[in-house]
Amino acid sequence: MKIASILYFSGTGNTLWASDRFAEHLNSKGIKAEAFSIESDQNILKQRILESDIVFLNYPVYSSDRPEIVKDFINHLPDVAHSEGPKEFGIICTQMLYSGDGAWLEHELIEHKGYEINWAIHLRMPNNVSIPLFPFRSTNDREKLKKILTKADMRLEALSRSVAAEIAELTGTSLLSRLMGLIQREPYRKMFPGWRNDMTIDPFTCTKCGLCIKLCPISNIQFAPEDTGGFPEFNGECNLCLRCYNFCPSQSILYRTKKYKSIDGSLPYRGPTENFNPMRMKQKK
Repeated sequence: MKIASILYFSGTGNTLWASDRFAEHLNSKGIKAEAFSIESDQNILKQRILESDIVFLNYPVYSSDRPEIVKDFINHLPDVAHSEGPKEFGIICTQMLYSGDGAWLEHELIEHKGYEINWAIHLRMPNNVSIPLFPFRSTNDREKLKKILTKADMRLEALSRSVAAEIAELTGTSLLSRLMGLIQREPYRKMFPGWRNDMTIDPFTCTKCGLCIKLCPISNIQFAPEDTGGFPEFNGECNLCLRCYNFCPSQSILYRTKKYKSIDGSLPYRGPTENFNPMRMKQKK
């Protein structure tokens, strides 16, 4: 029986959901699969990669780019180029609308390390962007989310069949896809450094619960000294995943000094399933 490790980074839950569902579909096809967050212990993840026949790396795309934490993870992937043969590799990029070549972006580095990319797809998932100024509204309406998730699950099941049958599926490799990705990615990369310090705390509503500190995937948030208020503060290295913003219990995290604007009492996007636990994104499964 082949072993597959599904490694993922998930900002607000969409990619975790997709990775869990994909692992279930692979298991039903006779491939032993398990999903692990890349925020897990790096030594354990390295060992899992080396022991696996198939490795998938799943992540959300930001303007046809990969999150910084994913970039760092790829840079530190174990080199398997001198093993018995190339290790099968796949990529699932979750997206709201379109991601150009997001799934193919790092193919040269991944292949240089001895992995053979046989699968690379873009998967439409619910909009998780709840910040002010963004033109598309996120929703927690279960019926609306169900329609998107049902289609996504069908796509994941189809991909699992391709993996089991050893049929390659590659998306984002065409010249047009790469051009469309570049058009989105270049402006994003120029503006990204200035966006990394856009989050602040509203001291009038913050309860100092510390959830944002626990959730941050890159330890960018910490409590300030008590003599300066003792509130959480950001260190200017934001990953832009929106995890802290969306899951703050009191909506006390401000984006460019602006508070989340509720419509009809709605909350920021709180994950793809009801009662979603954001701490799961930091655990191996």
